[in-house]
Amino acid sequence: MDYSLAYCRDRLSLDRGAADLIDAQLSATGVKPGTSILIAGREVTISGTFEISGHDVVLLADRLDGSQGTIVVRAPDVPARE
Repeated sequence: MDYSLAYCRDRLSLDRGAADLIDAQLSATGVKPGTSILIAGREVTISGTFEISGHDVVLLADRLDGSQGTIVVRAPDVPARE
């Protein structure tokens, strides 16, 4: 699978700040909506609401603590890729 953006860290806290940083990277690199992004970390914690819009999200973690937050992924209707 090809990813338009790979955001990888040893320890990662997914919160509003991380979502804003990823959105800024997507905008700065001209990544089009409807593409896939990879978020990977050995230890991933969800804090508050982590929201990404317009992209498929693949989350990869050795340890995931989602007890303190939620992940919201909103994808617009886009044509299927060939």
